[in-house]
Amino acid sequence: MSAIDRSRFRAHPRVVHETLDDEVIVIQIESGLYYSMTGSGADIWALVHRGHTVDEAVGALEPRFDSDLDTLRGAVVDLLARLCGESLLEPVDGDVPLPSDPSANGAPRRPFLPPVLERFDDMQDFLLVDPIHEVDDTGWPHTKT
Repeated sequence: MSAIDRSRFRAHPRVVHETLDDEVIVIQIESGLYYSMTGSGADIWALVHRGHTVDEAVGALEPRFDSDLDTLRGAVVDLLARLCGESLLEPVDGDVPLPSDPSANGAPRRPFLPPVLERFDDMQDFLLVDPIHEVDDTGWPHTKT
């Protein structure tokens, strides 16, 4: 069992993200890179960036997707490794209170589409000169003194 399997995660403090339909857009403010997650990536992100472990995420995904547990687990672990490698997620020490998750609510299981994480650097220079970088630890709009 790897460290990823045992860890809880949160979005890196220098990350902003927004979910639009079935896509998550994530911007890593320090690097100026932005990312798109599609397929099951939006569902996985919704679970893991709020502190769910791999097992908890797989358990929540299983009723949503027509897929076996090994495939779901592999997709979650692979995506988590990439998200941590890109400094989009970071491990959380200790337990975190988990918000309730929307369940499948008896909806039919959807076909499983593996998560796709795309990285873009075409706006990197623009994002790095944005005044959001000149803020203190309390975040925008509090500028550094």
